[in-house]
Amino acid sequence: MNAPALRDSPAIRPTTAAAVAALGTVASVLIGTPEPLSPFVASVTPTGWSGGVVLAQIVPMIGILVAVFTIRWWPWTLLAGTVLAIPRTLAPLLPDGLGAHPSIGVIARVGAPMVLIAVLGAAQELYQRGARKTGLSLTGLALGCQIFAAALTGVRWLSLPLGGDFWRVALGVLGIVGAVLAVVGQRFRRNDSAWPEPTAPGPRLAVAAVCAVLLPMLVSLVDDSLVSRTLGVSPSSLARHPGVVPTIAGLGVLVLAVAITAVAGTRVFFGVATMALVQLGVAGPLLLALYATVADPILSWIAAAAGVAAGCWAAATRWRAQFAVSAGVLAALVLCVLSFATDGKPEKIIDHQASAAGALLLAVLAATAAVMVATAAPITVPGALPASFGPITSTVVLGGGAALVAARLHEEDSSTGELAPAHHLGLNATLLFLAALLVAGFAGLQVLRAARQPAAPSEVGPSAEGA
Repeated sequence: MNAPALRDSPAIRPTTAAAVAALGTVASVLIGTPEPLSPFVASVTPTGWSGGVVLAQIVPMIGILVAVFTIRWWPWTLLAGTVLAIPRTLAPLLPDGLGAHPSIGVIARVGAPMVLIAVLGAAQELYQRGARKTGLSLTGLALGCQIFAAALTGVRWLSLPLGGDFWRVALGVLGIVGAVLAVVGQRFRRNDSAWPEPTAPGPRLAVAAVCAVLLPMLVSLVDDSLVSRTLGVSPSSLARHPGVVPTIAGLGVLVLAVAITAVAGTRVFFGVATMALVQLGVAGPLLLALYATVADPILSWIAAAAGVAAGCWAAATRWRAQFAVSAGVLAALVLCVLSFATDGKPEKIIDHQASAAGALLLAVLAATAAVMVATAAPITVPGALPASFGPITSTVVLGGGAALVAARLHEEDSSTGELAPAHHLGLNATLLFLAALLVAGFAGLQVLRAARQPAAPSEVGPSAEGA
């Protein structure tokens, strides 16, 4: 059934404005994070159980689960996440003693993930209401704001973020405004008779989300003694290779996360796989692009913003699947050319002070990530943008990062420096090629299905409805 005309809905604009503004909280929290596109489940998983904050360590994980299961009331979830994040977003304005207690610092970590899930919930309702362009653009922007935050941060081991406190506070205030608008805007949604009824994730998807949030705790349970006893390796050998134990734990997370995703269903599996491949594929090259533009931070801001805007625009067109595949292939080819041109030493673009090349790479990666992630969900799960994909994808990315580390361990010349993730651009290109292949495959299946049922509106190609 087609949704009533959007011109009759007074709720589209306030909902969109609230969700876009709320992403300011996510970007504010991520400013200063050393690793770009770090999976948020890693920030809420305890790395140890301090006796004084045992209960506080559990709160972030519970917060993620609450956000997933209260997605039908996403404005209140958004408000709660924004309030919890205030000790981090407005830290420069708050008294020094306010955030000094360890429990406050631990609990504040759940704020940004809750906001992100709530924004995905808003995108899901917009999409189901018929504002498909808006819902898809908002989904791409949810990832794009993280790339923009990485551009604002730059490379922490070389210099502090330019205007870091200003951006953190400004974006934090913007997030608070978004949360207030989301709550106030409920009256517009209530007055819209065609606004979709809130829905909860299905049983299999709900179980997968719960397991995905709890699964990273495996990392904190695997230590040197356990690996030594299990594999029969001496502790001294593990001490000489400190990256082995975290890699083993991460690989375990990846294997179990893939199994959990498969249980959620075939479409969910391929949707999560596509989004995870995109994030893993752009993370390493993104670090290189930020390094290359460290001497011109404003240029990196402009490049990131332009790339995200281009990706969101492409996701809002009828040709989004074609744009997504083309962007994935283009980004992969750029990485291959960059690797060959520098003889496998991408730092050469930094040695030659090629800020323009770094900015171009940053824009391409930002656009690719935004359009491919925005396109993947509605293609693999027609008619919906499952907000529960967020935690599941984040856990797969966490484990996938360990798999990339494992791929580098066997190389004698593997780098252990800050730019180590950027030394294997060929591997990153392969991941982006695979993601593009998955999008192309599902888009092709939809075209074939639409050809067999000509009366059904298609989500792909120029014949797609309103998109």
